[in-house]
Amino acid sequence: MSTTEKSVEELRMFNPLSDLSYDKLLEIVDQAEWLHAKKRSVLMDLGDTEEFSLFLIKGNVLMEAADGRQRVIKHTDAAASSPLSRLRPSRYRVSALTPVSYVKISNALLEELTDPDDASEMISSHYLVEETSEENADFSAQMVAHIYEDLQKHKLMILSWHPVSLSVSRQIMETSGTAASIGKWVMLDPVLSLKLLKMAQFQHRPGGAVPNIISATSQIGPKKTRKLAFMNLFRESRDPRALILQEAFSHAWERSICVAAVAKRLAEDLNLEDPGEAELAGLLHNVGEITIISYAYNFGSSPD
Repeated sequence: MSTTEKSVEELRMFNPLSDLSYDKLLEIVDQAEWLHAKKRSVLMDLGDTEEFSLFLIKGNVLMEAADGRQRVIKHTDAAASSPLSRLRPSRYRVSALTPVSYVKISNALLEELTDPDDASEMISSHYLVEETSEENADFSAQMVAHIYEDLQKHKLMILSWHPVSLSVSRQIMETSGTAASIGKWVMLDPVLSLKLLKMAQFQHRPGGAVPNIISATSQIGPKKTRKLAFMNLFRESRDPRALILQEAFSHAWERSICVAAVAKRLAEDLNLEDPGEAELAGLLHNVGEITIISYAYNFGSSPD
């Protein structure tokens, strides 16, 4: 397939361009701008008056309204079959969440080549894309937007599963033993382990690393470890009433503990220098999943 034919097929993905004749599509191919943008590039800004329409070919974009509403559009979404921003002045800032490919087409050319009814349909469908509120938009897309926004701020919300956090915190408060004895309890809560490791790393020598939880506990001391466990329990642990989220928290925790145990056993069998480091890697292997569950709870479970 030639480059021109490929471009024609890409245009057919969009409404109402799919109904145009091959000759009309060729005319658009010749006159349109076929563009690529790097991650975080702004494709169109708020209030932009340039009379062009943007069509997303590949990648994910973030649409941000002046009032703070956000929506993620993926090239596989139904919404991507309409222009990203046609109304003028533009009501959204459109920026790339990933590297994107898109086509920029003059509105005058679109109006010239499309039938009046089709042009009205395109404007109408686009209006629905832009005016869909955050509450009614696709849940997963909105959750991704929140995660992306927090990543940009270099922070993520990661919640502990409350039944585990409660048991672990109680044991840590009652334990007056060594860093090793406290660390064993910390290792039963992957989120608490991650936060303890982060705190210890901040206090560690520049360029060094804290290899395991026992080292981290020794680094910050039992008093700060107990305080962190307390804060994790009362500020950042949840026990959702929704069954699906309850099961998600439970399964993620069980996998964390099982993989940590297997990783430690394998490290011991292979005579590795620090089985505790392997155990920690196993415990934190699915922290991304726990993050998604945390945002699903926070974003979609306000009644809980």
